[in-house]
Formats: sequence, structure tokens, C-alpha cells
Amino acid sequence: MLAEEFFDFILYVNIRKNAYLKRFEKKDMPYSLPEQGAYEEFLHIMKDMLFSSMEEFTENMKLIRVLGTLEYKKKYTVLCRLKIKECIYDKKIVFFYGEREKTVIVFCEDLTDIVGGTDEDPHSKKRRQEETEDETVRLKKRIACFAHEIRTSLHSIYGNLSVLKLEASRENSYLDNAVYAAEHLLHLMNSVLDVSVLENDIGVMKIEASDLEELVQFPRKISAQQAQEKGIQLEFYCGSPVYKYLYLNKDIVWHILINLLSNAIKYTNGGGKVVCRITEIYLEEKRVKLLLEVTDTGIGIEEDFLSDIWNAYTREYRMKGILGSGLGLMLTKRMVELLHGSIDIISRVGLGTKVSVELEVDGDDVLYARPASPADKKTTAQGRSPVLIKRALVAEDEESNMEIICRYLEQLGVAADRAYNGKDAIEIFEKSHTDYYHIILMDINMPGTDGIEAIRRIRNMERTDKTLPIIAVTAEIPGKEKEGALSAQIDGYLIKPYRMEDIRSVLLEYQK
Repeated sequence: MLAEEFFDFILYVNIRKNAYLKRFEKKDMPYSLPEQGAYEEFLHIMKDMLFSSMEEFTENMKLIRVLGTLEYKKKYTVLCRLKIKECIYDKKIVFFYGEREKTVIVFCEDLTDIVGGTDEDPHSKKRRQEETEDETVRLKKRIACFAHEIRTSLHSIYGNLSVLKLEASRENSYLDNAVYAAEHLLHLMNSVLDVSVLENDIGVMKIEASDLEELVQFPRKISAQQAQEKGIQLEFYCGSPVYKYLYLNKDIVWHILINLLSNAIKYTNGGGKVVCRITEIYLEEKRVKLLLEVTDTGIGIEEDFLSDIWNAYTREYRMKGILGSGLGLMLTKRMVELLHGSIDIISRVGLGTKVSVELEVDGDDVLYARPASPADKKTTAQGRSPVLIKRALVAEDEESNMEIICRYLEQLGVAADRAYNGKDAIEIFEKSHTDYYHIILMDINMPGTDGIEAIRRIRNMERTDKTLPIIAVTAEIPGKEKEGALSAQIDGYLIKPYRMEDIRSVLLEYQK
């Protein structure tokens, strides 16, 4: 979906056939390209709209000129100005070699708002600004819908893998690796969710207690397989802690580390080494600087590439066969900035790279996550709080998701009754004995009577147990409208994709 934000179109050019295939085009553009055609036809369409020098554009866009430049540079850029419907637009056309042999990828990016296009009358400029604002609203809606579908599918994949792992009769490394990979995607999606929360000002980031060893544990699991496959030595070091606990968004820090480690391993040849160091530095009372450093002995980064390294869809192409979208470092930098931190890269070609992230966080030797409840004081032999809730009503319209959540509850010793829509949930609760259910897990988006309406009607029943805990289950960030409708009716959220530990935490928090 980020392509819709940055580019007018993306083309794949087959060098042998001298032809292009359109892989993406932004909707509602004032011009359009055919789905495929000869490269010369593409140039002809662009030249028909050209407002800048025709001779210079023709010379710069020749395929032989592009290929000649790409032999010694990673990318080739052409700037031009187009006149479309009496409006002037500044465009940047960038060429890269593709993953496939004899393929060039062409990106067209609009720079009009940056360059400030000239020769445009005020009325045209105002109209274009209004069109841009409308497109931004439409884009946000499409992204929200797209993210919901991804999270729902990922929830099903991760949930089913987790259940398989629970029921496996013996250790299975392939299944373990699949669960780790799915969990990595889970944390990536949750990190993106946290970014959306901050950027849209519709919530507060999740802050939780962690220690240095816990911050390392999950990234180590994810990176170990990748390093082992390439024959790379992977080492982790934790400095002496200033405080026992750090208070931060653990999911985002995990994703930053995983992404930096993944890049380091990706661009290091077999026999090399990747080292991750995490250090606390005292700043003031209960405040520390958290330093995350990832160092590798890889191919290094060329100096002229360092200035572009944080841009979207920018990748180092000197190592062949490397997969990726070029979004990782851009997203990582954004996450670091949202945590009010800084990120820096030092690199030498042929010697390796060192990436340093600095974050300022709260620290303490006392755990202050939330006030202790009676349940916290009763622990199992393993030192974990037992789940006292014994029966739950689950409303979920998708069968696979229903199976996953009920299996998780079963593992936690909780019996679950199933409702596949809001209407069924209302009827089942209405017919139950008082205090029969200890908690309700209600999916928000269901056909017919949705979760919001079902919750409202349950809360309005003439029953003494209508105040039981109700948890809203959703795969999206609730918008302000939904959040307002739900805030007084529910006790908390369970965001898909969730783990069994997430459900356990919810049950412990709301059990009496």
C-alpha cells in the first residue's frame, strides 16, 4: 500500500523484448498508461505531456543510456516536468535493475509539492490540492481495509501453527521455525499498528516492563535460523543493567532489533559475523539511555548510497539473489523517531557496517506494571498466576478463528461456548443462568448484528451479571466513532493476531 503514497506508476521493462509491463498505477491519476507495450510507446506517451526540454528528455530516457548508467551505478534518475490538464507537475523517474535477469524496474514519483511547480494558475493549484486531500482520505480507508484483511489472515496462520505446536507429539524444527516466522510477522504488524496509533492520535502506545535479556530473547530466536542457514556467526551481548526493569514498547524495540539483524545477516557472506549489543547508560534518577548496536562483517555500504538508505524501496544491489522490498530501514527509522530516539550508520565497503540506535526510557528496580490483585498473589508451582475464570462466551463469525481462540482457552482451563454472530451471542447470554459466564470475548466486525450492538444490548439487560467483563476482539484500530461507542461498554481490547499469552493476560486482568 505504500506504493500508492509514493509513486504514480511502477513498470517492469524487459530489456530483450524492449517492452514494458505495468505492475502498478495510482488510482485517480490525471493520466494513464496502457497495461503493456513497447518501451518506445511509453516514451511517446510521456513526451506528449512534456513541459520541459524534449531533446534532453529523449536523450536521457533512451534505454541504451539507462543500461549504460546502471552498469556502474545502482540507480539512474531522470527529472522532468509534465503539463496535464493545464497543471504543471514535477516528476522523478528512477530506474533499477530488477531481481530477474535482463529486467529494469521503473518508478515514477511526483515531486510537485516538494519542488513547487510553476506556471500553474491559483485555481488549478487549489483544485489539485483538493483532489490530493480527497485521495488521502480514500488512501487511509483503503489502507485500513487492507491492514484488517492482512491481520485477520495472519491471525489464522499464526493461530493454527501455534495449536499444531501445542498438540505435536515430538519436537519438530520445521514447525518451530514456521511459528517463529509467523510470530515475527505478528510483531511486525503490531509495530506498524503502534505507528498508526501515534500518527493518527487515536490511542496510547503500549508500555510494559522488560529487562535486557528479555529484549534479546525473541530477536535471537528469529535471527538464529537465518544466520545458521548462511553459516554466519551470531553473537549477543547484554551490558550490566543500571535498573532491573525498563519501561518501553517491547514490540517496537523487538521489531527494530529484528530488522537490523536481518539486514546485517542478509548482506554478510557465509563465514562472517554479526554481533548485537544492548547497553544501559545512566542519565538521571530512573531514566536511562538504551543503546542498541548491530555490527557485521558484511559487504558494507557505498558512500553515495548512504544518503538514500532511509528512503522507501531503496536497496543495496551488489549482492545477487537478495530478496526484500526496500522498506525495512525506512520503517525502522520511522519507529525509532516515534520513540523519540536516533539512529546512525557507520559503514566501510568490504569491511562491514555498524548501526546504532539510542532510546531514552524509564527504568526502575521495582515492577510497577499495575496494582496487585488477589489473583497475583496465588501462583502455580512454576511461579505463574493461575487463571481462575472457568467459562467464557466467545462470539466470532469465522470458523478458523473460533477454533483457535477456543483451543487457547481450553489450554488455559477455560470452557467456551460459541456464538457465530451478535444475535446468537445475545440469545445465549440471555438464556444462561445468572453468573454462568465469567467473561465475554466479542468480535466487533460480524455480519448482521455486529459486536458493538450485541455489547450494547447485553449491557442493557435486566440482569445482575450484565456488568461482567466484556473484551472487544478486533483486527483493526478502532476509529474515533467506534471507540466512542465502545469505551463505556467494554473492559478492554484483544487485538488480532493474538497469542495464547495475550488471552491469558486478559483473563488474569479481569478475573475476580
